[in-house]
Amino acid sequence: MASTSTSDRVTTKLFDNIEKLKSDGSNWDMWKSQVTLVLCHQKLLPYVNGTKLKLTAIYPSQSRKSSTEVDPTNLKDIEDWDQFNLEAQIQIFMTLDYEVASLVNGKEVAADLWSALKSHFEGKGLMAVAMLTSKLWQYNILAENDVSM
Repeated sequence: MASTSTSDRVTTKLFDNIEKLKSDGSNWDMWKSQVTLVLCHQKLLPYVNGTKLKLTAIYPSQSRKSSTEVDPTNLKDIEDWDQFNLEAQIQIFMTLDYEVASLVNGKEVAADLWSALKSHFEGKGLMAVAMLTSKLWQYNILAENDVSM
């Protein structure tokens, strides 16, 4: 019982220190690292990175009833997957700025949510160009230094 309490405290401490992901993506790298640590600590990372896929119902082949009248043989596994997927979604959603959350609202699978965030903030598209341009303008070029190759 003590390990669960310790685990909960560690998770709370990790989670409380995560800055919300900003819509301009300026804190993407740090946010991603911190959220990944929390998800890993809570054993939810496989649901987010897509290695723990959503299960398909398996019905007993011997049953004379239709599949709508019989519970699948893997019902417990499906319920567990649904619960862990929901927990992963909550962990991610609670660390998103309102604008960012609205970008991925409606994603029902944590892996789809994570994938949408990665494709939006990770080195692709207009956002990446804007970030690179912003970084370029932040550099101070001294008159005596040659920047050509």
